[in-house]
Amino acid sequence: MQAGREMKLLAWDKEQNIMIGPNFDKEQYAIVSYNGLALLDITREDEDGYDYEMDVEWLQYVGHRDINGKEIYEGYITRNKRGAIGVVRFHNYWGGFYFATVFGHDEDGELVRSTSSVPMWNEWGTLEVIGNIYENRELMEVGK
Repeated sequence: MQAGREMKLLAWDKEQNIMIGPNFDKEQYAIVSYNGLALLDITREDEDGYDYEMDVEWLQYVGHRDINGKEIYEGYITRNKRGAIGVVRFHNYWGGFYFATVFGHDEDGELVRSTSSVPMWNEWGTLEVIGNIYENRELMEVGK
């Protein structure tokens, strides 16, 4: 992780199908400190009064904003300056976030299914957030 980078997380709640964060409701989620670490308690109470761990997918803030000033998170569906549509992912080998193309333009300029991985070193500000992979799956389908 880059030193001095702002750390923010979103969480996709798989049970309730809602996005949580980046400002977690302190009434519903407890943030505690333990040995210098900030921990987010993401438990939920079942019908018998027992706590259980929520099933979530974490989305990390990439540290940049799109052309409209919206924060970009891992798992966001974005459009680049050439009109290609892709998903922001983290690449373990590169050690950074990248644009995973889902739809690109063919030789006739038509938007078609495509796959490529493009590091976005200096181009984050050219992206436009158009949704995320949890709430906007239709954006990942051909012809949408």
